Amino acid sequence: WISFKEPLSWADMAAGKGNTWATQVADALATVDGPIWLAVHHEPENDGDMALWTQMQAQIAPIIHARTDNVAYSVIYSGWNTFGGGNNTVATKWPGDANIDILAIDAYNDYGTDRDGDGVLNKKILDLSTYFAKMQAWSDAHGTAWALGETGQTNLAATADPTWIQRRYHQTIA
Repeated sequence: WISFKEPLSWADMAAGKGNTWATQVADALATVDGPIWLAVHHEPENDGDMALWTQMQAQIAPIIHARTDNVAYSVIYSGWNTFGGGNNTVATKWPGDANIDILAIDAYNDYGTDRDGDGVLNKKILDLSTYFAKMQAWSDAHGTAWALGETGQTNLAATADPTWIQRRYHQTIA
């Protein structure tokens, strides 16, 4: 699974100004002996206008699909922003069923961190099963697979809940 950022702005990529680049990427990936999962600009939330990011994905994905037999095109969203209560739902940033093979999120158990900078440590263990259920429902409705792109936990979280990673693994393969 590879992920990298595009060489131009989302607006320029959406307008087709990066099509030559996308073609070069596709042609290079087509030579790889084996399957590849590709994500262009993962976790885009808060990086710009999500409508332009979505348009960029809808521009690039067909080029990749047309020129490769071994590449699955994926989107990797921030788990919190997509399924945890943030304001960017999958529906607001989905590039289209024909374009996306794999829906993924990155989500971390940040128990013991001070994300807000207010001096109060987070004491909630993240339960990814609610995210997984929402991903499965979306995937079933839109004919795509789903995956967990990145995950992890703090040292404090590992001490408080030492089987958290093991349970996430079993939930993803179930």
